[in-house]
Amino acid sequence: MARDPALEHLQRRMRASDRRAWLRPLTQSEIGDVAARAFQRLGRPILRSTAGPMLICYASVVFFFAFVFPSVYTTSNPNSTETQIAEVFAVIAVALFVALPLFVSGVSFTSALVAQLVSDYVLGNQTDEATARKVAWRSLPRLILSNVIAFALSSGALIVTLILLLVSALITERTSDDNLWPAVSALIGTFGIFPALLIALWLVSRYSLAPAIVALEGYGPIAAMRRSRKLLAGNRAHPAGSGSLIGMWFTCGCVFFAIWLGTWVTMALFSVDVYVRQAMPNVLLGELATQAIAGIPLYFALWVVIPIWSTTATVLYFDRRVRLEAFDLEVLEQDVRRTNRQTRFQL
Repeated sequence: MARDPALEHLQRRMRASDRRAWLRPLTQSEIGDVAARAFQRLGRPILRSTAGPMLICYASVVFFFAFVFPSVYTTSNPNSTETQIAEVFAVIAVALFVALPLFVSGVSFTSALVAQLVSDYVLGNQTDEATARKVAWRSLPRLILSNVIAFALSSGALIVTLILLLVSALITERTSDDNLWPAVSALIGTFGIFPALLIALWLVSRYSLAPAIVALEGYGPIAAMRRSRKLLAGNRAHPAGSGSLIGMWFTCGCVFFAIWLGTWVTMALFSVDVYVRQAMPNVLLGELATQAIAGIPLYFALWVVIPIWSTTATVLYFDRRVRLEAFDLEVLEQDVRRTNRQTRFQL
């Protein structure tokens, strides 16, 4: 059946005049398009309000790579496997209990603020940056707990592969060469890294709607994660949201690489790290400043990509609610009742 250009033009005009034109079932390409429109319109308040939280994320990354990660390659006792394994676990503990909470705090605040602003955009309401910040602060404890739980679940397979590799090294030192268990453990740990990464990405995707649910619906961490899984699951009438999630990963990955590479090339052309090192007479301060400067491309990439991810996840959240829960009809009913409190639907 041929499409009528006049009818399509009229439909586009009607959608443009409707302040809630995007509160409807969206295709995968439309989800990315709406997210791009929302970020283009809200980019200034989003980037202005998230500059500080992203500095916290940046500080946690610099701390990890400047002080924690180099400890993996050094040991106080090269002749003792037990000591080396204990030092590795100490490094992991510092990363989990110091660097990770800082990073998660910045991401949690950003995701809650973006969810509130994008919610106003999709619902056709007037965006309020001050209200969005209040919502972000109010939701921050629950969001931090939700993100920590999601990280623990998604990194479980990676931790298992690491433990297998460490156990293999320990058994090798304590048993004879005829024992095959160290080789089996090392083989499983080595070849399990890639599947573990895929599992981590899959689990992060399943819980990607939890920040919007916590910020917009006030759910607790566990309930929000369950609701995220439920909204992304498909049924007979509507497909699952896996296709949109793949598009989110691809888009954010491309944007992240482009920003990081562009910033890194610009800094390399002007030799910024050389000037910083020469200006710092103290070796320790010079090394710390060099690490901080080297992480600037990562800061800019995170500053843009995390809000883009949160924007797309919020648009997807409304799409899934419209598809599975007829949320657009619920909003329409609320509008009718708000316009005239005496209005009732008569059957």
